[in-house]
Amino acid sequence: MLAETVRESEPDVIIGLPTLGLTLAKTVAQTLGKGKGTLFLLQIKNTDGLLDRYIPLGYSQKFWYTDTLSTEVSSITSPSGVKKLYLDPNQLSLVKGKRAIIIDDAVSSGKTLQASWDFLESEEVGCQLLAAGVVMKQGERWRALLGERQEMVRWVFECPLLRAVEGGWGARE
Repeated sequence: MLAETVRESEPDVIIGLPTLGLTLAKTVAQTLGKGKGTLFLLQIKNTDGLLDRYIPLGYSQKFWYTDTLSTEVSSITSPSGVKKLYLDPNQLSLVKGKRAIIIDDAVSSGKTLQASWDFLESEEVGCQLLAAGVVMKQGERWRALLGERQEMVRWVFECPLLRAVEGGWGARE
C-alpha cells in the first residue's frame, strides 16, 4: 500500500530512515523496482534478474563515516536528545544527482523528515527529493514545519497524536 502512494513519483532511489523506515523502504523498493532498476539493499535480484539495492540511513556512526555526511535530528520518540543521521560515504554515488523518495514509518512533529530532507538535498549529498512516504500520519503539527514540502508527503492511514488523560487517552493537538 505504501508503494502505491509514492509510485507516481517514479524515483531512481528509495531512501529508508531508521529504524522502521529501513524495513519499509526495502518493501517499497521491491514493489516499485520490478524490472526498472530501482535501488535496493542486500543485493536482492528482482524477477528480471536486475541486481539492485535501496539506500539506508543510520543512527550509529561507523568508523569510516564522516561528519560531512551527517545531520542532527530529533523526533517525537527521542525528544530529550538530538541524534545524528548518517549516510555511508560509500553510498554517496548511489544517491548524488538521483531522483529519490524518503520512506519512514510515521510523521508526527515533522522534525525527522525536515532534517532528513534538508540533509539529502544539501550540496554534500545532492539528491532531488520527489516525495516522502510514511505508513502513518499522526495529527497535523508536521505541516507547519515542512511548509511547502507538506504537499509531497504521502501516507497510508492517519490517526490523532495521543496524550495520556485521566481514565485513558485523548487527542494531543
